[in-house]
Amino acid sequence: MQDDEPENVEWAKASLVLSLRQKGITKREIVDAFERVPHELFVPEEFASHAYKDCALPIECGQSMTSPVKVAHMLNKLQFDEVVPKILEIGTGSGYATALLSRFAKRVFTIEKYGTLLRLAQDRWEKLKISNIVSQHSDGLDGWVHQSPFDRILLTGSVKSVSPQLLDQLGEGGILMAPIGAPNELQQLTCFERVGDQFAEDVVGTIRLAPLMHGKSQTL
Repeated sequence: MQDDEPENVEWAKASLVLSLRQKGITKREIVDAFERVPHELFVPEEFASHAYKDCALPIECGQSMTSPVKVAHMLNKLQFDEVVPKILEIGTGSGYATALLSRFAKRVFTIEKYGTLLRLAQDRWEKLKISNIVSQHSDGLDGWVHQSPFDRILLTGSVKSVSPQLLDQLGEGGILMAPIGAPNELQQLTCFERVGDQFAEDVVGTIRLAPLMHGKSQTL
């Protein structure tokens, strides 16, 4: 480890924050979250030098972590004007987005199909002393019925459509965000807002993310 590594990390983090501002992500609470949650802690050691670059990175179990700029874009569209009571995240992955979400909710519920990924994420949250995350090794596409309703639901991978079962777990005025489209193609980043028994649908951008698949891994 080089002596100037901490300086390099701080410089890279500052460059990321500048990039967020240049892309129109200026909300103070979001920028502050990216300054305070150390992305390098969530990146596999062999890719540490790429921690603050605008690119996806491979992680364990053959999965990948979304670039921080894309994560910031999704958080920005989730409309966090104040801390909300409950967020559901489907697809924990490295746990980085979960850690960011923990700054915008009293409690974050997150579901991951790969037990290895979930254990690694839990270790990272513990190191950061984040205590408002509740996690589960399960099929996230079923949601978390017993903890619903949620104020926000975020799908961290793409789906061809959002199931009525997930939409039913939104509370009044709640927002569900999902990348909708075919795997490996440009998807529509779509927000569903609950108004009574209806759901207002709004495409807020495009994104390309790996698909979320049904099931719970029994081996990884």
